[in-house]
Amino acid sequence: MQKYQLNMDGLYEDKYVMVKIPKNDSNSFVIAGVYILEKIDKKINEVIENIDLKKIPKVQEKLKIIDEVKNIDELGDIIKRHYKKLRTMNKNLNRPKVVRKPNKTTRQYSTLSKEQNFEKAKVLAKLSILERNNLISSILTDQKDNVRLLLTMGNAFNSSEIIHYGEICKGQIIQVPKEIVEIFSILQEIQNHDDEVQEVESKLIEFLNKKGENLND
Repeated sequence: MQKYQLNMDGLYEDKYVMVKIPKNDSNSFVIAGVYILEKIDKKINEVIENIDLKKIPKVQEKLKIIDEVKNIDELGDIIKRHYKKLRTMNKNLNRPKVVRKPNKTTRQYSTLSKEQNFEKAKVLAKLSILERNNLISSILTDQKDNVRLLLTMGNAFNSSEIIHYGEICKGQIIQVPKEIVEIFSILQEIQNHDDEVQEVESKLIEFLNKKGENLND
């Protein structure tokens, strides 16, 4: 689902469209959130490869724990315990160091499978460890930290944003009413009911395909 604006005599009008992409054309696009996550993971691996973890055993042990954790619930419990410990430590030392909240790391997106959400959480957990130990700085060169990058990734997952390479034919575009977009937004916020959400989303997409551009007439 994509939002765009039309400039008519200096006025802007919000429009929403759905782009139909054939399955055999899957190489022409990438899921934006996954693309950003892969870049973060690549940077983390580069940093780890270029440091001697034996000289910082505490960091080495924490990274090992993340690699060996079995599921996202177990990872969430570990992060929560560590988060409380850090908050207490920072308070006792009167140190206002920012600590990423556990739910920011382990949040599950309906656009990802359970396994993908787990892998995403592990990447973000590793990023937090490297950040707190000053082993990694901002991944974006024009930012002082990774807050905006992670916010962008989260928004991309929430909106099912994709990056498309190549031309989009007019017949692939369907105008979508704002009300339908709002329903999709609500559905994407629902957690722990993935099957039901996917069924409703499929019905909505089927409805839009049948109605096409006549929806707004």
